[in-house]
Amino acid sequence: MKALPFSFSSALLAMSISPGKLIGILIGLLILILIVVFICVLLRRRGRAKARATEEVKAEPVREEPPEDVTPIEDEKAAEPEEEPEEPITLKESIAVAKHAAHSVKWGKKTIAEYLRVRHAGEIEINERVSQTTTGLPLADTHYAVDHKTRKCFVYVYETEGAPMLLINADPELARELHKRRGNVHKSAFPKSKDQWYSLPLDDTYSKEEVQSILDRCHAYVLGRDVNAIPLPGLAKAEPVGSQEPMTLKESIAVASHTAHSVKWSKKAIAEDLRTRHGKEVEVNERVTHTTTGLPLADTHYAVDHKTRKCFVYVYETEGSPLLLINSDAELAAELNGRHGNVHKSAFPKSKDQWYSLPLDDTYSKEEVQSILDRCHAHVLGRDAKAIKLQASLPDPVAVISASEVDALISDEAAEAAIENDDVKVKVTGKKEIVNVDSLSACFRSGDTITVQALAEKGLISKKAGQVKLLAHGTLDKVFHVELQDFSIEAAKMIIATGGTVKRVPSPVEKK
Repeated sequence: MKALPFSFSSALLAMSISPGKLIGILIGLLILILIVVFICVLLRRRGRAKARATEEVKAEPVREEPPEDVTPIEDEKAAEPEEEPEEPITLKESIAVAKHAAHSVKWGKKTIAEYLRVRHAGEIEINERVSQTTTGLPLADTHYAVDHKTRKCFVYVYETEGAPMLLINADPELARELHKRRGNVHKSAFPKSKDQWYSLPLDDTYSKEEVQSILDRCHAYVLGRDVNAIPLPGLAKAEPVGSQEPMTLKESIAVASHTAHSVKWSKKAIAEDLRTRHGKEVEVNERVTHTTTGLPLADTHYAVDHKTRKCFVYVYETEGSPLLLINSDAELAAELNGRHGNVHKSAFPKSKDQWYSLPLDDTYSKEEVQSILDRCHAHVLGRDAKAIKLQASLPDPVAVISASEVDALISDEAAEAAIENDDVKVKVTGKKEIVNVDSLSACFRSGDTITVQALAEKGLISKKAGQVKLLAHGTLDKVFHVELQDFSIEAAKMIIATGGTVKRVPSPVEKK
């Protein structure tokens, strides 16, 4: 059969499609393609806008800070894990930690902006913004330090549901000092810069003066001025635990995971300590850290006697600090929160008793943790838990300490807790004299006990003296055991800092 020649018209005829109908189909396809392209472009633009909002919209990029990877701090001390966390945390993680910090009623975006405007008038550019973008993403105030040659951001201020959160462009020494005091200061992965930024949840353990000095020091740092001329004042007391909303188990573990790692305690160490010190009055239940599905699993330890078997502590092991959930009296929780500022009511386990979450970082001494466990053990057995004194949370002893350095090393609360008989009113009589700490270093040997008689024998006081007050002065490089009638809190700190002890005793006349 002879093949018919192919033509476009014959094809249309075979399909019974007229040229007019074909044109309509082509126009419809073209419109559909244009609609698809428009939708793709719109989605792409929305994706870019969301990504920009997530990483914070900067008012104006600083030329000397190109968006490169965070540069490690060139300082040997900065690598020490007990002083400063090594891994930077993201902006999202920083805000999550701040949401679970005790709420600050002292500070917010507005109060910080007002302070900076008054304190640094002419040398600061204030950039106040709303707390969130239209899509609900957090947005910070960005404040710049300016002089004749520099304009550079030194703080981001976020407002959270919990504590305000600062991102500070700070010197490493300031970051280490803040981390030593509270354990909640972290390297920040945002903003990406050659400078190192730090995240700081601003809870009520920060005094007004302390926050002001932090801001002043960061302002001076980015302008290249002497930051050491701006000292940090003492810590404030935390708000009562009762004012907080209970945290879920998931939230408690998240906070502990972002708390400075503890090298002193672990599940195993706590179980061994309880087994050794409480013997048959404790039932130790050691378990794996995670279930087969990856969920966290705690050791559960029970206090037992002839009529009671009751859980008094859950011990979780996290990537950061171990987490304790303790069955405790409210007074213990309040005292711990006053010392450390990181104790929260816990919504888990559901019980008629009140439980508290406690991330166990290295600001807790061994003796303090033992006294916490002992007090919880006594509490659930119905014994006098308050008779068990909460031991001091003290740093490791140092070889040398000066009067000007000691406040940064030991808090007033920790020092007062370490003083024996400090809560007992002792009788004092006789002539009162004063001795300085550095006089002890000059006249006594390390390990000596300092009493009124010993001071009189060395000629530091008259033999008629009946009471002595010890004052902080100079430096101390020896270990002493002080048994006197009175001492300034700074003098007591100096003795304690070098590994000594302080005891308040009656006048020698009262002993006879």
